[in-house]
Amino acid sequence: MNIRDFIFLTINKSGFRKALYSKKRGQVITILNLHRISEEENYFWQPLHPNNFEELVKYVTRNYNVIHFSDIVDLSRSKNEKPPLILSFDDGYFDFVHHAIPVLNKYQCKSNHNIVIDCVERNATIWTQHLNHIFNELRNREHVGTIEFEGVRFDCNGNKTKWEQTYIGVFYHLMHMKHSFRKDFIAFCYQTAFINPPNIKMMNWDDIRNCVRSGVEIGNHTYTHDSFASEITKEELNREVIESKKIIESQTGKPCTIFSFPNGQFNDNVLNTVLNAGYDFLLFADNKFQTKSAQKSSNGPDFISRINIINESIDEMMLRVEGFHNFQRKRLNSGTQLG
Repeated sequence: MNIRDFIFLTINKSGFRKALYSKKRGQVITILNLHRISEEENYFWQPLHPNNFEELVKYVTRNYNVIHFSDIVDLSRSKNEKPPLILSFDDGYFDFVHHAIPVLNKYQCKSNHNIVIDCVERNATIWTQHLNHIFNELRNREHVGTIEFEGVRFDCNGNKTKWEQTYIGVFYHLMHMKHSFRKDFIAFCYQTAFINPPNIKMMNWDDIRNCVRSGVEIGNHTYTHDSFASEITKEELNREVIESKKIIESQTGKPCTIFSFPNGQFNDNVLNTVLNAGYDFLLFADNKFQTKSAQKSSNGPDFISRINIINESIDEMMLRVEGFHNFQRKRLNSGTQLG
């Protein structure tokens, strides 16, 4: 056990987690944001290990009323004394079918999964996953040198901190560039650094329909997972937001009422399009709790905050679910610390 895990084990046993949990009675809804459930290793975006995922599901089903987004409207009439919680997945990795569905069925646990049409229909790899793969491959090499493409330049010497800083810098730079630029940059990296693209299996429509039959609530995570922080045409935006919704409804036979913003990014133009597209719930990745049952726009959909779940010890995960990390962040911002 490393020092970090020992610290969170100690905090967990101290009773502080239970104190945080007790404050969730009333209007707070806990919405967890998850992605891959896999045994694979990825330094820059580590999937949640299947064993840790089952421990998480055991914990939330024991302590929470795990619901769908569509159940939110009935919470005021619910007699369940446990606070509500939603498990919300993004992207549509096949790992969900292989590792998550059996566990969710075992514990009779509801969930939401927001899919990317291009991934379902072409087994496309999301641009962020390409970037993670490139940086993982380069980090494992002794000598990298410099890669430079139209103003994007990175040179890493294997120093851990420098790798992370460089990755974050490249990620945010690409997020604000057009789709065509990101595509060309990724292709250039593969060619220049002699890296083979990843082979990551995504769910297809048969998998999605099986998920629906297993009680999974399907939402939309756009057509291509384009970055809404970049320049995007009206036609591209309609495809990402509106056409993709129609395809999901056609393929599943159910209304698609949930929209998850890629990387939580949007601008006024994007938001106006989404608000007029007929969704009931707009999902963000802002690591905040819902302090009310919903935060509605005027006569529009609910704006939903989610807590990002990463692969870590079960003690730290439980504390993250209860808001310990948010609590500590507020204390640090105010100039004080625990203990």
